[in-house]
Amino acid sequence: GMSTKVKRKPSKEKGLFEKVQTGFRQYQSGDRVRYQKMGLDLDLAYITPKVIAMGFPATGARSLFQNSAADVEVFFRRNHMQHWLLVNCSNQVYTLEMASKEDQIQHVGWADIYAPSVAHIVRVVTTIHQFISQSSDNVVAVHGFNDQDRAGVIIACYLYYSGVVEDPLEAIRLYNTQRGNTPTLKAPSHIRAVENFCSLIYWSRQSLSSMAPIESPSRVTLKRMIMTPIPHCGLKKEACKPFLQFHSDVVLFGNNTPMSTHSCEKRFVSAGTILDDFVRVDMNVALKGEVVIKVYHEYKIAGILKHDSLFRIHFHTSFQLGWSTVQKNWLDFSLDQLEEPHAAIAMAPSDTFPSNFRLRLFFST
Repeated sequence: GMSTKVKRKPSKEKGLFEKVQTGFRQYQSGDRVRYQKMGLDLDLAYITPKVIAMGFPATGARSLFQNSAADVEVFFRRNHMQHWLLVNCSNQVYTLEMASKEDQIQHVGWADIYAPSVAHIVRVVTTIHQFISQSSDNVVAVHGFNDQDRAGVIIACYLYYSGVVEDPLEAIRLYNTQRGNTPTLKAPSHIRAVENFCSLIYWSRQSLSSMAPIESPSRVTLKRMIMTPIPHCGLKKEACKPFLQFHSDVVLFGNNTPMSTHSCEKRFVSAGTILDDFVRVDMNVALKGEVVIKVYHEYKIAGILKHDSLFRIHFHTSFQLGWSTVQKNWLDFSLDQLEEPHAAIAMAPSDTFPSNFRLRLFFST
């Protein structure tokens, strides 16, 4: 049944260690719904009766503050016998003694801070759908590893794919409401990945289940980047010298070597007047499919070249520029659509980017 939000009083027999451990785990899982029945206390929620979102099933010291793998086994045995599939979206590979079949745990992970590609989501969601369709008793549990919500991306996409909801925002809302009091599926690239997946499925169902947008993605050439106002970078917070890294046509992003980079000769100094307060970088970079662009501020200290991370953006040429939108040759990003603005520098983003910050990319197709 649905997990309850009621905090169960620990029984008198519970030792101090168990109480401390339970406290640890509850603190670690924050505002997320916990499953608290018959002596179990897990970071786990039923999003639908068939789909479970949960924390990582940890062993050893990690199980002090994450789900204990032993408790997870008890949960499945008690509630779902052998009718379960575990989908691991993290990069941590593990085995559970109770997995009677080799493929009962599917390791489909990717690097924590990135969104998965639409192509990867298709593979994972169809695996989940197939398993759930095999028997009315089957359930699927999805987890990441202490992270921006990797499980949420997959589950929200499945909710749309299986017809539980009719649009991506409804899928995201349902997932977030069932998972906890504070939305955890909220990173801009994760939201965009869910929207792109739903566009693909919608498009594909209209056109003889073709996967053309991801199999032969739109090819575009990035011609120019405009940032306004000029970000306040460096120690004096007065200038910006952009350095860009491009990743394109990648299935899963991680420590991939950039496909190309672009260093800007000019240093843009905030002049204070509205007319001059922008960064303009001209380039000629061919892109297709999943694209991640990382933007840095480049400077020298004692003759050594350094790069401070400013932000990154993740989009797909087919969905943001080609197939499913009206053909347009530019993309706009506001501050809240940038990924991790200013992650590498321990200062508030507002120091570097005013709230009216805008990024515009111009393409030719």
